[in-house]
Amino acid sequence: MTVELPDVEQALLPTLGRLVGRPHGKVAVDDLRWQPTPRVEVPGGPTFLLEGWIDGGPPTRLPVSEDIDVARWQEAIAGAWAILASDHEDVAAEFATAITALTPLDSPRSGINSATHADAFGCIFLSLPEDPETTAMTLAHELQHTKLVALMDLFPLVTPDSGERFYAPWREDPRPAIGLLHGAYAHLGVAGFCRKVGRDVEFARWRSAALEVSNTLLASSALTDLGRDFVHGMASTLSSWCAEPVSEAARAQADLLAEEHRSRWLTFHHKP
Repeated sequence: MTVELPDVEQALLPTLGRLVGRPHGKVAVDDLRWQPTPRVEVPGGPTFLLEGWIDGGPPTRLPVSEDIDVARWQEAIAGAWAILASDHEDVAAEFATAITALTPLDSPRSGINSATHADAFGCIFLSLPEDPETTAMTLAHELQHTKLVALMDLFPLVTPDSGERFYAPWREDPRPAIGLLHGAYAHLGVAGFCRKVGRDVEFARWRSAALEVSNTLLASSALTDLGRDFVHGMASTLSSWCAEPVSEAARAQADLLAEEHRSRWLTFHHKP
């Protein structure tokens, strides 16, 4: 059996690895050699490709890491998966179905970088996290984006961009309606995660922020009829969560963080 290969500097065999050398043209399959794509095998769970991207791949603007410490990634993802499988079974089941690849990003000075790219469905991009719970919450966050990408590929939820931009309580830049919807749905997932693990400050902050944004979208003309039904469902869940008790200290801290973000945003964008 033979395959036809393009004459490129670095050829990629999807799910297998990168070709060794520079074979091109019609080549016998038995003559091909490649460096296998590293994998993370979760004990009792799925296996994920640790996938890098060659030049020209979808996430060219993302700081994709060129040096992957497979052992550290194995430890980080296995620890996060144990949390999801134990305390967030629905999230774990959805993640195992939707995600097949993880792409390591360079670590920022603090915190974690993560992203989902519509042209790389089934792949999540993230930097090496600091602890298993933060990793698990990041995976839950990006899973929400992945699910919404798939849904919006099938059904229009927002109307064509009118140029209107909105405040998002988790971003420093004004957002179009599609970005606002993505952020609200992702933070609904984050709030749900925090609700189960007792991260009360984050639960209080993100449930309120996601509800605020859902109501902003519902008050706009940016949603299709189906989109309005979808966001109404989000708002219903978030409203019920907002009625759940948290400590006064947690609520006060969440309110303070939200107000600081809004004030900073308004000052930067010169909004009265």
